[in-house]
Amino acid sequence: MQHKKINKWIYRLISIGIAISICFGIQYIRSSWYKWTHDENFVPARLPVTAFRKAPEFIAHAGGKIDGAIYTNSREAIEQAIRLGHRFIEIDFKATIGGELYGCHSKREFNVRTGRKWLGHIPMTVGMVKSVKIDGKFTPIFMREIYDILKKHPEIYLVTDKVTDYDAIIEQFPLPDQLIVETFEPNQYYEALAKGIKYVTFAGTYEEMIKAKATLAVMDEKSWQNPKIRQWVKDGNTAMFLKQENYDKLDFPLGTLAYSDTCHPRIK
Repeated sequence: MQHKKINKWIYRLISIGIAISICFGIQYIRSSWYKWTHDENFVPARLPVTAFRKAPEFIAHAGGKIDGAIYTNSREAIEQAIRLGHRFIEIDFKATIGGELYGCHSKREFNVRTGRKWLGHIPMTVGMVKSVKIDGKFTPIFMREIYDILKKHPEIYLVTDKVTDYDAIIEQFPLPDQLIVETFEPNQYYEALAKGIKYVTFAGTYEEMIKAKATLAVMDEKSWQNPKIRQWVKDGNTAMFLKQENYDKLDFPLGTLAYSDTCHPRIK
């Protein structure tokens, strides 16, 4: 009897091992396919010169600070950024139980800031998102609602973060010429391009960036000291620098962007 029980557990472990191997194998095949299609067929799109004014510009990070609050990813933050002249607005996204994308830096943070701390990391339904306020006063916003706003502002770009469901992005924000999708590993980058997203950011070393033929890249401010990066920007590519708050000392050239929590009314 004991022998049968041991065999039963062995069979279960073998089955679990096979299932895990199949999952990893499928993921490897998908990643290899996306990379191959990129290497063979893709020349990633550059942001048009018309995307920039005569000076470097800020990206309103998570919609930008509003009433002293950051990371609201809210309707009010987006509307304020538009009023102040921002043309690049970054929003973090998470998915509801039904797959609808809404502004949210993390599920736990969203639940805490909307008075539902007890939910922890549990995702919400569409109805639950619509029924709450962030910090008691800011309105959560869905990607479809951002589409409704930005289709009236063809000069403004939505920059997405924290979301890798590229099919959902394409379906819920059908403005490909106003969409920049952040990726943070090569497999995500290749997949986003293969799905048909026009402007995709790359994150990695300079060598990896060149190998990927990247035309947009997220990097830290120190990267600007690298003469190869400077030349890469001069060649018509776009560097997106993380967290640069001091507008008056923004020493980057045309064709660069910098993330900022603060909305800047003096954007040129």
